Amino acid sequence: MKYLEFKPSAALAPYIDCYWYKESLPTGDGVSKCIPSGSTDIIITLNESTNRMWHQGQWVSLPKYILAGIRTEPVILKVPTFNTAFGIRIKPEAFVEFFRIPLKELSNDSKEVEAVLDRRMVALSEQIVEQADNTARVALCEAYFLKMLSQIQPKHHYLA
Repeated sequence: MKYLEFKPSAALAPYIDCYWYKESLPTGDGVSKCIPSGSTDIIITLNESTNRMWHQGQWVSLPKYILAGIRTEPVILKVPTFNTAFGIRIKPEAFVEFFRIPLKELSNDSKEVEAVLDRRMVALSEQIVEQADNTARVALCEAYFLKMLSQIQPKHHYLA
């Protein structure tokens, strides 16, 4: 497995924990455990891999663009083929500021991005998939979230 993290710009550091990239090959049965990070992640599968998550006693297929809420326990994943993913790890309080969605709605849950966030986030996810490298992916994310930041009025000043 290959895992890389990219730090956000100084302007976004109070809001974005990191951007990350992961490559993985299945080992044995392809099952792995994902440890909770304490943040909310937007996860974009970059290739055509069909990943599954163990949920309520069965394997459930995951969508290509996932919004993963804060978890209190590990997630069991099955990655049957070579998999590449890019993620945006958003600090919990910043997620609420950016998207105006209570975190309790995502607690210990993962949902399709399109079902929870607006079409602009789906468009960003599609653009991320089209990029040739992580530098371009991070640049897209930076531009998107800096624009969002300029349009929100924080309710609290503990973020900046």
